[in-house]
Amino acid sequence: MTDMAKRRTLLGFIAAAGVIPAAGMADDFSFPGGDDVTRSPVRTPSLFGSHERVIGKPTELFPDTANQDQACKGNTAMSDSLEMLNGLRSNDVRGQIAGVNKFINGVVRINDITCNIKSKPWAAPIAYLKSEGGAEDYAVAKYVFLRKLGFHYERLRVVWVGEDAARTHNAVLAVILDGQTLVLENHSSEISDDRMLPHYHAYCSVNEFRFALHWDFTSKGGVMASLDRLAHHPRNSAS
Repeated sequence: MTDMAKRRTLLGFIAAAGVIPAAGMADDFSFPGGDDVTRSPVRTPSLFGSHERVIGKPTELFPDTANQDQACKGNTAMSDSLEMLNGLRSNDVRGQIAGVNKFINGVVRINDITCNIKSKPWAAPIAYLKSEGGAEDYAVAKYVFLRKLGFHYERLRVVWVGEDAARTHNAVLAVILDGQTLVLENHSSEISDDRMLPHYHAYCSVNEFRFALHWDFTSKGGVMASLDRLAHHPRNSAS
C-alpha cells in the first residue's frame, strides 16, 4: 500500500468513526496559535486536582519486565500502525490527539501494538500495575503514538486513577495542552478536561523519565496514603 493510500485509509477510518467529517478534516480541527507541543509546557497543571511527588525514574524504581522480544517476533502491528500514523501529521495538534485516541480505541488486539512497548525498561510500571480491561495498554499506546508525532514527554502521562465509589482502577493518558489536562480514555472517543471528571482520583503516573505519586488535596494521609493505595493495587500475575 502506498503512503498516500495509507493516509487516505486512516483518515477515512477516523471520519467513519465520527472523529471528524470526511470533508474539511483539517479545517474542523484548526487551532490557531497555542502551545508548541514539541517543547515542555510552561506550566504543568495538577492532574485531577491532586498533589504530586516525583519519586524517581521508572527504570530505577521497578524491576525489569520479562523480555518479550521472542513473543513479539513476527508481529508487525506496531510498525504498520506507525506508518498509518503519518496520515495524521497534516492535522493540527488537537486533530492529532483526537485521531490517535479514536484509532487506538478501535484496536481489537491492543497487545499486538503494545507488545514491544511493554518490554522497554521505562514501561515497567505498565506491566507491573493492572487496571480494568487492560486500560494501561491503550494509554501507553497513545503515549507512544503522540511521542512519535513530536509531543514532548513532559506533556504526556499515563495516569492510574481510582473510582472510590466503584472500587475500580483505571488508566488513562493525560495530555497537557494550553494549560489544560486533556484525558484520553479507552472506552470513549470523547476527550475531556480532567476537571470534568471529579469521580477520578489520580494516585500514580508515569512517563519515560518520571514516576510520581498523587493524592487529593482533601484526603488524609498525603503521600503515605498514596503509597498504601499503590501497595494494594492489583499486580500483574506475571510480575
